[in-house]
Amino acid sequence: MSEDEWWLPSDSSYTSDDETSDLDEEAGDVDRDINGGNVDVNGGNVDVNGGNVDVNGGNVDVNGGNVDVNGENVDVNGENVDVNGENVDVNGENVDVNGENVDVNGENVDVNGENVDVNGENVDLDRDVDVMTRALMNTVVLDAIFACFDLPDLKSTRQVCKEWNKAGVHALAIRGVITVVNLKKMWTCCDLSDAVPPEYDTNLAKRVIVMGECSCPGSLGLVDHALSENFPKFVAPIQQVVEEMVLTVDVNFFSNLPRFLDNFINLNCLSVTIDLNSRRQEVLDCTNPSVQLPSLKSFILKYTLYNVALLRRIAPIQQLILNSAPKLEFVTMPPGLNTSLENCPNIKIFEFVALKEGTINIPFEILEPIKTSLQELLLSSQLKIASGIVNLPLMPNLTTLHAPFSNVLPSFLQRDIFPNLKHLGLLLDGSWRTRNMTLGDQYPNIESLHLKGLNFLKISDKGDISRILASFPSVKKLNLELEMVKNVKLYERKILLRDVLKIFEGWKDLVRAHVEVTYAENMNVVEAVLSGIRAWRGQKSVVFHRFDVNTGSPTKINMPKPFLFLPPKQQFSRVEFHGFGKSNLVQPKNEERETILEEAIRAFAVKNELPGF
Repeated sequence: MSEDEWWLPSDSSYTSDDETSDLDEEAGDVDRDINGGNVDVNGGNVDVNGGNVDVNGGNVDVNGGNVDVNGENVDVNGENVDVNGENVDVNGENVDVNGENVDVNGENVDVNGENVDVNGENVDLDRDVDVMTRALMNTVVLDAIFACFDLPDLKSTRQVCKEWNKAGVHALAIRGVITVVNLKKMWTCCDLSDAVPPEYDTNLAKRVIVMGECSCPGSLGLVDHALSENFPKFVAPIQQVVEEMVLTVDVNFFSNLPRFLDNFINLNCLSVTIDLNSRRQEVLDCTNPSVQLPSLKSFILKYTLYNVALLRRIAPIQQLILNSAPKLEFVTMPPGLNTSLENCPNIKIFEFVALKEGTINIPFEILEPIKTSLQELLLSSQLKIASGIVNLPLMPNLTTLHAPFSNVLPSFLQRDIFPNLKHLGLLLDGSWRTRNMTLGDQYPNIESLHLKGLNFLKISDKGDISRILASFPSVKKLNLELEMVKNVKLYERKILLRDVLKIFEGWKDLVRAHVEVTYAENMNVVEAVLSGIRAWRGQKSVVFHRFDVNTGSPTKINMPKPFLFLPPKQQFSRVEFHGFGKSNLVQPKNEERETILEEAIRAFAVKNELPGF
């Protein structure tokens, strides 16, 4: 995780850092990147993976013969491009690059749609993998797809996608995923109950999702039986292909994982969410010492219901997986289990996640085997460290720590234990104002600070914020989550909010700041926040949420006419308003963080010359 990205929301899966080479930006016009190389169409020879390209001649010699693009030959001086045996006229007569349709030998391909019209017949790309693969191997179609990616240019995309048969699986994860039980487009629980697995393309099975629930009529109890009895033979043909497995299952299925898990030699990520509220609670004796997961780097274990007894029963399975994966780098697990990390000494990111809020004696002693490799330690907001001395090993390479503030005890946050700590995330619960914020020490090495749960209405004294600056004087990057809870209607509360935020001007080295404001129900909040942070140093971005961060329901609200208070061209890199809309009926798409501007907010932004409007 880079220093620029430490505060961003993380995915449920972890990806190791891969080295990527920079593109060689030549002065001439770069036409196409083939397997990571550049082609200079202005003349001269171009080295593509060791081969010379003569653009003035008839052929292109790359490892012998013509240009090899994913195994196919391309005649660059002719009119035709051979892609998977189909000729494409590149002179512009048959290929509409800017449009949606591509004419390939009289066959229309709908690039943006799901269906392909071949000889007047519609083909479902989700089921007919051969047709989908053939269409996606078309270079013009690839360009249209790459144009939708969040990448700077097509050359960068082609550099990543050296072989579309491999990279295309990741780009089309939604279509290419083998999804069990809950999606009818692939396998349902009814399919799993059959003796013979349904047909599927094993090349598109790098990612497997298992959902242990079903809404099919009469399926009660069918899912448990299907998953535990038939699933191993369903995945047998793809065990050496799967790279990521996401499971939401009951205890019984989790206990049966070792029956087939040892054959997943390329499994990189395993994410398991266990439903501890399942009807079937038996846990089989499934110890399998032969299980080996040589490629596993990410292991995530969570649960849906707090049940101490069942957590103890799944502990042996968790330990078996940990013992089988010596290359583990990222681990998420619930606290309270008797766990050993002796066999996975390369863990870089370790996260304790608890479902139930409460005080618990976190077994920090299990971190001893990974104390030198550990770079990030994350504690969920529900955890409260029991009072007393916390025995932590020296972690010389730890750079990131996220913890609730009540966890940051003098015996916990010690500079001699975390000598290289640079990124700190704190959940400011109710105790932070009544405690000595400085903890008797300063932390000048902290460069990035994430303050979450700052409730403005509970701030009674500006000295509360001043103590934060005194404790962390060298902050360069700030991520602040500010919660309003109620309207800031009174003028004196508006002024207090503005003045509280102005205190952060004291960070002289601040380079970048991002502020998330929840329950911003009136214009007083907008005016106070923007005026309070406008003098902060560095780039600033602000997002106002009508509700909380995860709610996007637009609701019309009556806002007073905004007035101009900001001088023009302030250094706001981004100002967004989420959840504000004119209609109570219009709902944004699921999981879409869409900016819906109410008319008064738009006028306010335009008058103040905020960028992006």
